[in-house]
Amino acid sequence: ERPLDATPTRMSLQSRFVVVLREPVSRAYSHFWFARSKGREPVDSFAEAVAREPERLRSSKDGQPAAFSYLDRGHYLRQLTALEGKVGRDRMLVLLTDDLGSDPRDALRQVCRFVGLDESGADFVEVRTRNTFSDRTVNSADGLRKARVQQQHVGMSDGYPPIDPELEHRLREQFKDENDELGQWFEDGPDDPEVVLIHVRAKHAHWWSYKDEGETDL
Repeated sequence: ERPLDATPTRMSLQSRFVVVLREPVSRAYSHFWFARSKGREPVDSFAEAVAREPERLRSSKDGQPAAFSYLDRGHYLRQLTALEGKVGRDRMLVLLTDDLGSDPRDALRQVCRFVGLDESGADFVEVRTRNTFSDRTVNSADGLRKARVQQQHVGMSDGYPPIDPELEHRLREQFKDENDELGQWFEDGPDDPEVVLIHVRAKHAHWWSYKDEGETDL
């Protein structure tokens, strides 16, 4: 939230903001292993790191040290409403990482439309995905740290072990109510796989009730 304080003077009034949200527990777990690979996180266990997070945040100088704010950064509604209050809803485009994964070109077309660019070029963009944690070529120091982790967890597709299922379930329960509220923040409401909206244009209808029935022109 702090950089937004400078919005009126340091950012153009025409600036637009593209926000990409990831499921908060998955984001936190990935963040932890990224911090470990950079040598910023001395704690070996993700469970210990999230247990110590409140204390670490309280004792930090800026209130939100980048390496330790694993769960705190997943409180998206607070951050989105703060940004909305500064720049307005019409200058924000919010996407989900699921959107990028399932149809990256459509997500790119949305971004192009949002910033006023020709969206046709999105069809010719080569889509590549890469887990930066698994890339040991960033620099030698990072590479050595990542290699040590990967040697302990051979065969892991992401280069780090899967999250403990019980911890994952507990953390997702903590975010459940807030995620439900976040769904309401979106203009089209929350996604629900059990609900389908159908737009119908009819000229004639047959109606009935428990007492009568009939037909009518619309």
